[in-house]
Amino acid sequence: MSCTSGAMISFFVLFEEWDCAAAAAARAGARLCRQLDAYCAGTGPAPPAHEIAESRRLTEEANRRLAALRSLLHEQREQVALI
Repeated sequence: MSCTSGAMISFFVLFEEWDCAAAAAARAGARLCRQLDAYCAGTGPAPPAHEIAESRRLTEEANRRLAALRSLLHEQREQVALI
């Protein structure tokens, strides 16, 4: 396996991990928004603190994975520029 194909596999793995993390963060964020909307409308309770924390954690995880993906892309661009 060449370095290029190994990097491509790493890219696709990182992309899939980021995509899954971003989807989980989006679902948690949407759920939290619905809960906050209901609370503000007086039709539901305030969202529990653990759900707010989980939404934040999922968003931070998605951001970490996106940063790793961007870092890999930057490294690959630098390697291509050297060729």
